[in-house]
Amino acid sequence: MRLTRLNQFFVSIILVLLILYLFARNSAFFDPIMLALKIIFVPIVLSVFLYYLLRPLVARLHRWKLPKPLCILLIYMLAAALITLLGIVVWPILQRQLTGLLEQLPKLADDFRRQLEQLQKNQILFGVDLSKFDFAGFNLMDKAEPYLT
Repeated sequence: MRLTRLNQFFVSIILVLLILYLFARNSAFFDPIMLALKIIFVPIVLSVFLYYLLRPLVARLHRWKLPKPLCILLIYMLAAALITLLGIVVWPILQRQLTGLLEQLPKLADDFRRQLEQLQKNQILFGVDLSKFDFAGFNLMDKAEPYLT
């Protein structure tokens, strides 16, 4: 019996799905394969993305008679300098804003609790037990301080 291309395509899909189903049923065999794929997948996707993103820039530098390895090295050095500059300029501002947010968090939680109480008085949240929400003992600043310094 001769299969058409469409039939071959559908048979191939069914066989692939059957193989995946059988692998999934035998997780002792499938788990290490999935772990390896997860570890490998991110670097491969990132490298393909960077290749297509930077290829026009490398081609333009190469047209200026620079060797391709030097073009790639220059681009990576420029990217590293840009990331370092962003870290030096943006990180202190972000740190100050995050510290301010964490210092204001108890007040915001108090306001939120008051608004919930007001909604409960207006019968919007009738039957909701607000005693489960313990905002007084919550001090996020102590937990986040090691990450901010």
